[in-house]
Amino acid sequence: NQAVWKSLVRGIPSQLDPERTANELPQGLNDWLETLNALLVLGEGADTAGFYIGFARLNGQACLMARNDASLLPLITYLRALEGWGTYRVSRNIPKLAALIGRDHAAAFGMWIKSEALLRRANLVAPHNGMERLIYAAGQVFPQRSVA
Repeated sequence: NQAVWKSLVRGIPSQLDPERTANELPQGLNDWLETLNALLVLGEGADTAGFYIGFARLNGQACLMARNDASLLPLITYLRALEGWGTYRVSRNIPKLAALIGRDHAAAFGMWIKSEALLRRANLVAPHNGMERLIYAAGQVFPQRSVA
C-alpha cells in the first residue's frame, strides 16, 4: 500500500499542491484548462510534463491490483474520494465557477482527464487538439453557465 501510494503522489505538480496559496492559482477557467493541458503533454525537461499520463497509469494499475489484493481496497477507496480535488479547489478561486462547480463535477472531470491522458499516450487522440478537447469536456461536465 505504502509503495503504491508513494508512487501515486510522487511528482505532483505545484498547481495541484494543497500547500500552494490561493493567489498563486489560476483565476479563470481558460487559465486552469491551459495548466491542465500542459500536464497532459509529454515534454522534454519539464518536471510536470505528462504528469497525468503517469498518474492515470498508476491509478489504473492500482485498481487492477486491488482486484487480487483486498488490502489495496482502502487505498483505492481513498483515491476515489480524492478524485478531482485539485479542480474543485481551483474552482473556489474563480468567482464565476465557485457557486456552480460541486465536488461531483470536479470528480467527473478528474476521471475524464485521466482517461484523456491515456488516450493521448496511446495516440488515439491528437495532442494538438488538447485545448479544444478540454474545453469541450468542461462544457459537458461542468454546468453550462460556468463555461460560457
